Amino acid sequence: MGRYRKSFGWGVFLSCWWVASLAYAQEDDESKKIGVFPVQATVTNLPKREVRRFSLRLSQKLAAAGAQLIRKYPLLGGTPPRAAAAVDLNALKQQDLTPIRQALSTGEAKLQEQAFDDAIKPLRDALQFSASKMRWAESYDLFTASLASLALAYLQIGRNDNGETLLKNLARLDPNPLPKMIQGSRPMRFRYKRAQGEIRSINKVSLKLTGTAGAEVFVNGVSRGKLPLEVADLYEGFNYVRVEAAGYIPEGMAVKLQAGMAAQQFDLKKAAAAAAPDPLQATKDLLTVQVQKEAWDTPAFSGAASKLCEEAGLDALVTGQISPMDESRHRFTPVRYDCKTRKLQVLAALPMQNELQDADEALAKIAPTLVKSPEAPKPRAVDREPPPQRRDGRVAVITRPPVPNPSTDRPVHQQWWFWTIIGAAVVGGGATAAYFLLQPPKMNFRATWDPNFGAGR
Repeated sequence: MGRYRKSFGWGVFLSCWWVASLAYAQEDDESKKIGVFPVQATVTNLPKREVRRFSLRLSQKLAAAGAQLIRKYPLLGGTPPRAAAAVDLNALKQQDLTPIRQALSTGEAKLQEQAFDDAIKPLRDALQFSASKMRWAESYDLFTASLASLALAYLQIGRNDNGETLLKNLARLDPNPLPKMIQGSRPMRFRYKRAQGEIRSINKVSLKLTGTAGAEVFVNGVSRGKLPLEVADLYEGFNYVRVEAAGYIPEGMAVKLQAGMAAQQFDLKKAAAAAAPDPLQATKDLLTVQVQKEAWDTPAFSGAASKLCEEAGLDALVTGQISPMDESRHRFTPVRYDCKTRKLQVLAALPMQNELQDADEALAKIAPTLVKSPEAPKPRAVDREPPPQRRDGRVAVITRPPVPNPSTDRPVHQQWWFWTIIGAAVVGGGATAAYFLLQPPKMNFRATWDPNFGAGR
């Protein structure tokens, strides 16, 4: 019997604990999704970066106090997360190819004028630009054209060694079709064929390419397959690789090969689409204007805050304002808009010093109050301006509109006393049931004794 009493007692205790935990869960689950609107400052001597840093500190303290800051809008009204910038591939191509074309055009014009010395510099520039921007098919064509034109310029001024070396490099790449500077000159075609015969003694090596799977690979202007890939018939020296895939920014580079096998990796970047406009931007702009005017008690601010709560899925919106106290101190006035009750709560100002550097301690104290709805918010102190003097002897007193104390009425099922009564009823009922159920049974009978019992035996 004692064992049953203990089991029943533990059952009553666990039931009471469960009811109490439900009551506390109701309190803990309230207003957890907090949106932090950047704090505004009415003083001009505070750097903007300090005010932004203060807003970030406020967010961190709210998160530490149990707020679940929504990820989509971590700082409502502030700078949105930087999305990948849209890439216009045509514009990027023109940006890369324009300086190459200009340099090559200038060099070829000098060749036509037979100003061979003046043609060398622009042709060398075109050669370097095209080699560094090898991600386009046109880049390779411009590169081979610059190589042939520069070889012609060197040969014309008597620098035969330089010209022959450039022709060997061109023969190694075996462009098809040949640049016009070789096709249109019989001596240049003869020299080019001789260079083709001389490059046969150059060793061949392999190149292993990895990176974005499925991207097409072009080596020296010729498609060789898709990544991953190994190319085994390349001459030693510089070879020009280009990799492209749909939806990605193409890449290319000059790869210098030596004896053995070389490896190169190409991880293409996606060409992101243009970022969609922020649907909350208009509401954020309206809130910014209202906060800067300090008109927290106006219907315009409440309407904008309510719209922002609905669109962003918030339980509360936290902001505030930094204002001067004296020459060296500031104060922060926290403001909390409850998205459920549509009430605005202005809390007591927090004094700070040293350009907001000591704000962590003050924010750590106020953060739990901002996460949960304040029970009795203190009205914000309103500074009165000195009344202006009038000539007729009367004085007009102009003050800022008072900030109303928001009501803290809550549904009955969210009141602490409601769950206290429920808990007391459960405990009382359990104790009463235990008292009656655990009583020992009563036996109503009388014992009789017969003194002659067994005498006849």
